Amino acid sequence: MLPPLAVTGAGAVTAAGRGLDPLWRAFLEGRAFPAIDADPQLAGFFPIATARSPRLDPATLGADARAARLMGHHTHMLLACAADALGEAERVGEKLRGEEMGFFAGMDSVDPGEEDLGAAALASMEGEGWSPSRFFREGYRTIPPLWPLGMLNTMSLCQAAIQFGIRGENATFTPGPEAGVQAVAEAASAVRGGRARAALAAGVSAVASARAVARYRERGLLIPGAGLGAGRPFAGGPGAVLGEGAAALVLETQERAKEKP
Repeated sequence: MLPPLAVTGAGAVTAAGRGLDPLWRAFLEGRAFPAIDADPQLAGFFPIATARSPRLDPATLGADARAARLMGHHTHMLLACAADALGEAERVGEKLRGEEMGFFAGMDSVDPGEEDLGAAALASMEGEGWSPSRFFREGYRTIPPLWPLGMLNTMSLCQAAIQFGIRGENATFTPGPEAGVQAVAEAASAVRGGRARAALAAGVSAVASARAVARYRERGLLIPGAGLGAGRPFAGGPGAVLGEGAAALVLETQERAKEKP
């Protein structure tokens, strides 16, 4: 039998807001957050319900100003829930940082913004259409050099690890909701195996966008016409709701947890 572990810290970002308390209150009050999304970018799809989480200011998350230029909402959610989980675990006892602290995250795909490549496209126009030769001659120069790095979902874990000073065993799992479960399993394995004294495990959703809708529709999770009936517990409705959110746990051995005052 595997030795039990203790959860010494937790954090979450959901449509209810940042933190476990807003989520718990929403649960007790029976509040439902999915709503038909009126985003013009989704106009080409069937009516779809989403549950978007509030946007977070990277400055309030302690993010470096230069690093923040590479961050999207997915990274902001990870920083917020990780900070809250670490803060709770560190309220008593030592700081959970350095090479003995593991970090594992489940991330979905990162989608570019609709205007990210707009300047490059306009600079590559020639005559009545887009010119590949002009793009490789001039247009590509308008793309920020760090933009491709921002499309790697591993960058979110890297940026969070740098900010929190975590340098131990780590991994990013992708894509989809199951990636978060893999992150928790790997974090538990690292702690039980002695490869980390403690480990931070997190799962981060996709950010609602046209590309995210297309991906999840292709996977058969977003069913045409399901609307608000999709994913409602015990209602027997088909499909799922595209929601935004993130959650993080700090795992430690029971022995270490009992040593905390």
